[in-house]
Amino acid sequence: EWFIAFSSIPMGNMSEMLQDGGNPYLGMVYGATTRIYEDIPNKSPVPMWKLWQDFDIKNAQMIGYWEENPVVNTNNEQVKATAFKHNGKTLVVLGNFNTKAETVSVNIDRKQLGLSFNKNTAILPDLGYMQSSGTMDITQPIKIEPKKAIFFILE
Repeated sequence: EWFIAFSSIPMGNMSEMLQDGGNPYLGMVYGATTRIYEDIPNKSPVPMWKLWQDFDIKNAQMIGYWEENPVVNTNNEQVKATAFKHNGKTLVVLGNFNTKAETVSVNIDRKQLGLSFNKNTAILPDLGYMQSSGTMDITQPIKIEPKKAIFFILE
């Protein structure tokens, strides 16, 4: 079931993390989120759904760390990167799969993303309980808590 759900995302099959609401941070590395559970209010997918809608993620190209030539990668095997490329902007997810906090540097292939700018500031979208809005200098090391992720947009 897991293989079918995740491998069929490109064909329009919604992937949902059902066991205890899943991990909304790491799920997004694979383009997945959870359902709304009344008994698990701290894992509401509504902020993620809003990001998806605002970004128009349904029309984005998903480029994950598993690709032969990923567009974003880190210097740490425990932190996986996935990019969602769409209309001159890119949503990046850096997921820390380790049980301890990790600090990473990111490498972004701007040419492959079609980004002609040299801005080093990324936009942090508001994801409610998951992440506050703001900006981040992507040339500096990024600390990611255990089993969590950082979400940023390059424009």
